[in-house]
Amino acid sequence: MIEPVVQLDDFGLTDLQVHWHAPVGDREEITSKFDVGYTVRRLSTDPTKYRLQLTVKDHRSSGKGNRLANVEATIVGFFSFHAGSDEMQREKRIRVNGLTMLYGALRGALATISGIFPPDFRYVLPTVNMLEVIKTVEEARARKAPRPVKGTKVKAPHDRQQKPRAVRATN
Repeated sequence: MIEPVVQLDDFGLTDLQVHWHAPVGDREEITSKFDVGYTVRRLSTDPTKYRLQLTVKDHRSSGKGNRLANVEATIVGFFSFHAGSDEMQREKRIRVNGLTMLYGALRGALATISGIFPPDFRYVLPTVNMLEVIKTVEEARARKAPRPVKGTKVKAPHDRQQKPRAVRATN
């Protein structure tokens, strides 16, 4: 039997705000201002257990500037790795695999919730490349990281709260 690389133990939406604006006129090109951010923390009680929080903001408007929808959501997941797993691999996999799992769950939940409304109101978050999301967020963290003074310690990037960052969405 193949053991999972990372196990999603539990997850839940901690915040979901959706503001709908009725479409004005015929369908036209939709523009989106899309931001993603995340924080990851290793639990102090067990180095193989992690808490990952994903925040997504998507503000859509028509090509004519008419607001269509504003969505802001936060989902938190708790993950575990098998004992003896490599710490560097865990740090990479919690980001790539963990964020992919949480984003997929959030995307499905939002489409399901919005699907109960009349046609054309189903809301589907865009497809994103999680490697690009991680690169964008980590580069922003590196730019904001304080320069350590010789002989001092600075918290690791995964210990700081990260504001959402804009990433390119693909559909």
